[in-house]
Amino acid sequence: MATISIKLDTRRKNKNGEYPIVYSISHQSVSCTIPSGISIKESECQGKPQKMVRSIVANADTINKDLYELLLSYQSKLSILEKEGKANKMTASEIKHYILTDSTPKDKMSFTEYAQKHVERYTGRTKSTYEYTLKLVDRFFNGNVVFFNDITAGVLHSMDDEWSKTMGLAARSIQFRNIRTIINRAIDDEITEKYPFRTFKIKEGRKEKNYLPVEQFKQLRELKFDASSSLLELARDLFLLSFYLCGVNLNDIFVWKKDVMKKNKITFVRKKIAHHEPDSITISVQPEAMAIIKKYEGNEYLLNIAEQYNHNYINFNGYMTHRIKKIGKAIDFPELTMYYARYSWATYADQLGIDEKVISKSLGHTDQSVAGRHYISYDWSRTDDANRKVIDYVLAQ
Repeated sequence: MATISIKLDTRRKNKNGEYPIVYSISHQSVSCTIPSGISIKESECQGKPQKMVRSIVANADTINKDLYELLLSYQSKLSILEKEGKANKMTASEIKHYILTDSTPKDKMSFTEYAQKHVERYTGRTKSTYEYTLKLVDRFFNGNVVFFNDITAGVLHSMDDEWSKTMGLAARSIQFRNIRTIINRAIDDEITEKYPFRTFKIKEGRKEKNYLPVEQFKQLRELKFDASSSLLELARDLFLLSFYLCGVNLNDIFVWKKDVMKKNKITFVRKKIAHHEPDSITISVQPEAMAIIKKYEGNEYLLNIAEQYNHNYINFNGYMTHRIKKIGKAIDFPELTMYYARYSWATYADQLGIDEKVISKSLGHTDQSVAGRHYISYDWSRTDDANRKVIDYVLAQ
C-alpha cells in the first residue's frame, strides 16, 4: 500500500544550513519525494504533520497550515488511486507524477507559489519589501501564474524597461535583488535549475551615504529633558545606545533577553539576516552603553522596553520614529532617523582610518568570501578597539 507523509529531509543541507521539508511517497519498498519549497534548520522542526515548523520560525502558523493542507490534498489524490485499484500497478515515481499533474504544471512548483512561501519566512519591513516585489511581478505578467522558466534574461530586461518608467535605478535594483534571492533559494531547494542572472546584471544605483555631523551628534548627546519628555529622552538614549554598540538595529535591541549579555559582552545574531545563519556578533559593552542599559534595565529583557510596550515592536518603533524626528528638529537635522546611529558610526570609523573589514564585521555584515565564511575566525577585540576609538572621537568634540 502506498503512503505519503511529510518530513524533514536531513540528507540534503543547503548553504544556509537548512534542510528541505518534503512530501515522501513510499510504495513497494521504494520512496521518492516532492519538494515543499520550504527549508528550515533541524532545530526549527517540530516534526508533526500539522505542526512541522516550530513557533520560533516567523509566520510558523501560516507555513504549517499551507504544508498540512497540501499534504491532505496529496493524500486525497493517493486515496483515489488506491480506491480505483491503480496504485498497485504503478511505481512510486508514477504515483508522484500523477499527484503533481493537477497541482503543479510542468512537474515543478511555480515561481509564484514558491515566492509566496519564501516571503512567509520574513516579518516587518523585509516582508513588505518582498511583497511589493511580488506585486510588481504579478502586474508585469498580468496576474498569470509565473513559472521559473518564464523568468529569462530577456524578460528581466523587459521588466527593467517597464519599471524604469515609474522607478529610479536604486528602487529597481531592490526588486531585482529580491527576485534573485528567491531564485537562489529555489535552486538550493532543487526546485529549479534556471538562473537568468548569469547574463542579466543588476544595475546598482549609488546610495547617498548620510551621517550625523559630529557637532550635531554632540548637541543630541547633551540634550536635556524634563519629566514630561520621557519618551523623547528614551528615543535619544536608544539612539546613543545603538551608536555605542556599533550601530546595532533597534529591532535587535528590543528583543534582547538578559542572557544576551555575559561578562560585559553582548553576543547576538542580527534579526535581519538570521535566516542566512550568519556568525554571531560579539561586542564589548563600553561604559557609555552600560549606563544606558542600567538606566532602562528590564526584568526578563535586557531593557524594559519590550515589557513596557507589550512586546509589540511595530507600535514601539512608531513611537520612537516620531520622537527621533522631533529630536532631529531640535538639533537642526530634520532628516534624522534611528538608522543615522548606524550610518554615523560607520562614517566616523572610516574617517578614523579603521580597516573596512573591521567596520563591516562590526556592523554585522555577512562575509561573502569563501575564506571569510569557512576558514577565518574573526577577532572581535578588533571591533572593541575600533568602537572605543569612535566613541572617544565623538566624546572629545
